[in-house]
Amino acid sequence: MMRLRTLTVSQSMAVVFFSGFAVALLFSLSSLMAQKQEHGILSRDRDLLQLTQNMGALVHEMQRERGLTYSWLTARDEDLRDALEVQRLATDTVLSRVMLSNGNEMHRDVMTSGGRFAVLQHWLDTHRETVDAGDLIPRAYRDAMTEQNTRIIGAVARAAESAWSGRLALLMRNASALMVAKDAVGLERAMGGAIIANLAAGRAVPEALRRELQDQQLIRDTWLAGFRMVADEEARVSTDLWARAPETTKFLAARAALLDPTGRDTRLPASPQAWFTIADRLIDSLRTLEVEGNVRLNEALDAETTALWHAFVRDLTFLAGLFMIFGSLAYLTLHRVDQSIGSIIASIHAMSQDPVGTRVPPCSQADLNQISEALSALRAAQIERRMSAAAAEDIRIYVDERLDDVLAAAARGDADRRIDVLGLDAHGAVLARGINRLLDQIESDQSNNRSASA
Repeated sequence: MMRLRTLTVSQSMAVVFFSGFAVALLFSLSSLMAQKQEHGILSRDRDLLQLTQNMGALVHEMQRERGLTYSWLTARDEDLRDALEVQRLATDTVLSRVMLSNGNEMHRDVMTSGGRFAVLQHWLDTHRETVDAGDLIPRAYRDAMTEQNTRIIGAVARAAESAWSGRLALLMRNASALMVAKDAVGLERAMGGAIIANLAAGRAVPEALRRELQDQQLIRDTWLAGFRMVADEEARVSTDLWARAPETTKFLAARAALLDPTGRDTRLPASPQAWFTIADRLIDSLRTLEVEGNVRLNEALDAETTALWHAFVRDLTFLAGLFMIFGSLAYLTLHRVDQSIGSIIASIHAMSQDPVGTRVPPCSQADLNQISEALSALRAAQIERRMSAAAAEDIRIYVDERLDDVLAAAARGDADRRIDVLGLDAHGAVLARGINRLLDQIESDQSNNRSASA
């Protein structure tokens, strides 16, 4: 407290300024730190986006392998076997790429309940060995692969819940819905391949398989309708164009031929490979929609990152401008205060020597101007006292001179002179009246003495 009392006016103003600026700086820095944290969260969202893209590619390849394997287990066609080996290599390539990009701990957390990628690789290897040994029922394999795809798609949906960006979360959920619809078409691909494989082997097609294919249409249409309801306008337009595309029409025609129990429909594909070609064109067109959705995901995330960067630059510029403005105002104010204080101190020194010739300059600040007015009043009082003292001195000199004249005349016997009372102060007037009465008495005595002598 004593240290504060010893501060000058300039130092006190500096303390007030820096205290206020420190509070503003604290809030600005907290805002910048929050934006930096949001930038880190957006980086995490970018990892989620990469995860979504990798998952989509992985599900795409796994459903292709599922269809080929299911058909091969049904017909044991060597042509399908060669295609299956090529597809297994494609699936492993995509899975290896996903595992290499899975260094982020967040990815492993997302896949915890859906099966880690290394566990998925081991599962695929184990089931492939079982398939090659012929120890696996075709439908059991198909259902097991479908369950794996469902778990992977579920991981994408769970990742959307942890996204910081609301738009990114919505687009990721849309992407997962499209993955489900595409996997439903993949199941139709697998079932159709199994039907044609049975026909090519001269075996009767199980009626349950045809019913499953018929029911799968409702599942596929339901997921596509659900995706279309939550998708944005651009995605809905693309979905409508896909529904009217030639590959869609050809797929539906071939699919209707597969459902013909007589097997005589002319639109029936000649072999499983021909059916897979038709179905793959349809699935690849859905994959194109999925990739376009990923592009929109990247654009949305880039837009939010750019907006966050612009906000960071804006706040940083605001902080610098705030510092410049407050700093300039503080400098100008302190400079004017120092000038006013210096002028007042110089006036006080001058008044101590010559109050009459000293002028007190006004100050621009209200508090300092009060000091200036007080000094002006003090100067006026000093001038008044000096003038009173000078007038008293003049009266004293006048009384002394008149007293000397009157006494000198009285000594010569001339008692007719008197001291004029007008213009004298109280003390001078009392003294003048007393002397005048004394002279009156002397003059009266002289008059009496002259009368007695006569």
